[in-house]
Amino acid sequence: MDTGSIGLRRGIVRVAPYNSDWPMYFQAEQDLLRNALGSKVLEIRHIGSTAIPGMPAKPIIDILAAVRNLADVTDFVDALVMLGYEDKGDGSVVGRRYFVKGTEEGRTHHLNFYEMNSTGWTTHILFCEYLKSHTEVAKQYAELKEKLAKEFPTDRASYTDGKERFVAAVVEKAAAELNRRDVGDIFVWVLLAVYAFARVLQVYPGRVPMLGVVALHVLPPAIFAVIHGTRAYRLGGILTFVAITLIVGNFFENLD
Repeated sequence: MDTGSIGLRRGIVRVAPYNSDWPMYFQAEQDLLRNALGSKVLEIRHIGSTAIPGMPAKPIIDILAAVRNLADVTDFVDALVMLGYEDKGDGSVVGRRYFVKGTEEGRTHHLNFYEMNSTGWTTHILFCEYLKSHTEVAKQYAELKEKLAKEFPTDRASYTDGKERFVAAVVEKAAAELNRRDVGDIFVWVLLAVYAFARVLQVYPGRVPMLGVVALHVLPPAIFAVIHGTRAYRLGGILTFVAITLIVGNFFENLD
């Protein structure tokens, strides 16, 4: 794939306007990595500013990859070299394996390996997803990046340091918000379970094994949650649950 709109000289800071081609560059690279590295890579995600719609960014595609054990990355080094990556060890970040792609004159990709659900993995995702859903915060971040790029056009370290406090504050807010949603999810599932038992006792006592009926009521929203992989099941799952309950409950209620 042509890399005409990505690439930045090492050490240089240049923030470019958002380019709608950036997600396509990620997708192409993700496909290459999937084919080359196999099933030991559990998940590959687009992170950083190029992953946030409308966000100005350095024209380098940042990629996050999850493994079960960081030691597994050693098995990938030769394959990554064949794809044009250079091994940078941990890149001065504990718990990471870091690779870059492109020449000194034009870095195009940064590839970060972390263990699945480690602090590094979670932090990157929290930050990126929070900015996608909070446009005002994303705007503040864009303004900060452009200001720092003007101040430190040839000092990548100072540019990064200048963002550190902002990034840490966003990650803290995102984590707190996620924890609040988790508590809400638990409450919703408790209500669902209680309602399922109530319907069992009300509609068809003795006709169907209780555990089977409860499973029939609770599994649909659970399956919905797994398939969608998002918080959408807070509403969609409940609607699915109610629909199944009414349909199946009425069926057994009308049995002679």
